[in-house]
Amino acid sequence: MYGNNWLIDFVIFLYALSIFLYFTDLLQKNRKAKQIAFWLLTIVWVVQTLFFIVQIMEKEYFPILTLFETLYFYSWLLLTLAWLINFLWHVDFIFIFTNLIAFTVLVICWFVKPAPSLLVAEQHELISELLFLHIGMSLMSYVAFSLSAIFSFLYLLQYRRLKRKRINYRFMRLPSLDQLYHFSYYLNLLGLTLLVTGLIVGSIWATSILPLSAWVLDPKVLMSVVVTLFYSYYFYKYLQGKENGNGIRLAWWNLLSFSTIIINYIFSSTISQFHLWFPN
Repeated sequence: MYGNNWLIDFVIFLYALSIFLYFTDLLQKNRKAKQIAFWLLTIVWVVQTLFFIVQIMEKEYFPILTLFETLYFYSWLLLTLAWLINFLWHVDFIFIFTNLIAFTVLVICWFVKPAPSLLVAEQHELISELLFLHIGMSLMSYVAFSLSAIFSFLYLLQYRRLKRKRINYRFMRLPSLDQLYHFSYYLNLLGLTLLVTGLIVGSIWATSILPLSAWVLDPKVLMSVVVTLFYSYYFYKYLQGKENGNGIRLAWWNLLSFSTIIINYIFSSTISQFHLWFPN
């Protein structure tokens, strides 16, 4: 399917049109636009899911090893969770911003060249249950951090609207500031737990096949440690208590921490030697 440019362009076009129509409904309360957007996004999800199933059937491993595969799986997982969130809460802001991130990642992944095929010997040596566990936990932690960042952004947006007393129908269905604050916290708690566990598993796997000097100073490994430190500091500030303005500072720090994930995933993957095929 890498060569089916028309299908790729078609999916991206439908996704972009769907998000545009959702924003149209959000700004103008156009129910017709929202209905069309719903069905367009349904088509996008079905096509993405079918492509993912085909990849599983064609390959001898679960397709989350290469940069393309991890970006694609991350985008698909966010879109799937967006449907679940919309079903549980019916909050348009959360649904739209989750899909906006998923769409951006999907567009990026189409420009990533497929990794060269691994030799059988290399597959036997590199691919193991520990590797899949490491990558899977890392990806799920990124999804949790992404959702947490959305809640922090909405916290700042809701706070600003309340402070200026400019609440209208678009914001009536948003969770309260306290709910947004705690949703963000628990998602970060889940994300950090998954990330640290994934790093430990990844370290065990790397140590089993390579000497310590070959991977411990790899740019992506070091950047993952930086990400962990940023989110650890978030919890340090949280445990200091909810004094006046702490929610605002935590929300901004959470968005800054999320930016380290973007840097980690995109920048360090291009210069990493250890993660040449496995960018996680």
